Amino acid sequence: MVTGTSVIGVTFDKGVMLAADTLGSYGSLARFKSVSRMKKVTDNCAVAASGDYADFQYMERLFENLTYDPLTSTVIALMTCDGPCAMLS
Repeated sequence: MVTGTSVIGVTFDKGVMLAADTLGSYGSLARFKSVSRMKKVTDNCAVAASGDYADFQYMERLFENLTYDPLTSTVIALMTCDGPCAMLS
């Protein structure tokens, strides 16, 4: 089980800034050095997560299915973050 990381989100007058480290731990061993914990969902929405990496990978797949239509091979544009945020609540 790959776990651990630090994630921070800061809001300011023109937007939001997300930051996360890239270290993935396997137990007490710092095993993986470049694990991405942030995902751009749309032009207006991004998510970042800490904890079990498998949960983050599952969430990534949910968002990919939400924003990509395999039948038409097109990207579905979401205007707000309401949809993705509702999925995570």
